Amino acid sequence: GSNNNTSVGFLSGFISGDKEANAILKTTDAGVSWNYVFYDTSRPFISNIAINKDLVIAVDMKNVFRSTDFGESWDSTVIPIDDYLLPINIYFATDEIIYISGEFGNFLRSTDAGISFELLSHNNLYENINDFSFSDSLTGYFTTQSSKIYKTSNAGESFINITPNDILFPFYKIQAVSNNMVVTNAGENIYITKDGGLS
Repeated sequence: GSNNNTSVGFLSGFISGDKEANAILKTTDAGVSWNYVFYDTSRPFISNIAINKDLVIAVDMKNVFRSTDFGESWDSTVIPIDDYLLPINIYFATDEIIYISGEFGNFLRSTDAGISFELLSHNNLYENINDFSFSDSLTGYFTTQSSKIYKTSNAGESFINITPNDILFPFYKIQAVSNNMVVTNAGENIYITKDGGLS
């Protein structure tokens, strides 16, 4: 992940060798050199990282890690799920509202800039989420591994299926341009709706 400063970026992952560890590295010179800003041998691997201004959010299967000083210091919170989360995506809807998607429709929401997260397990989405994009704090669009597009109008509390009928390939990326205009792709085709998925 990176922010608006193109010389600063982060990498996260699992370091193997003599001592296996979770790690987050930071560059301030466009990738010429990298320094560890997080190194932990006691946790599962960090699978995703995202940045919004000075806020950095990283996720492993059990924890969300948060830095408000661009990686200089970190705090963590346990993901509120019985088993574990295989995180797929992190999305900043606003500076305060953050979403994390995972397998089997697991969907987390923070309304306090990542200090805490709630599991939206009462939603009706049970599929792996490939990508999602919000046009405001309530309206969002989701693509799934089973070639479907879903829309929420209540911040992930519930979803409606708005998938076109002629889909042969899975959707991967999606971008909400506004509450009603959304762009996605399947195979070599680009799909655009200008009426919130009605057509």
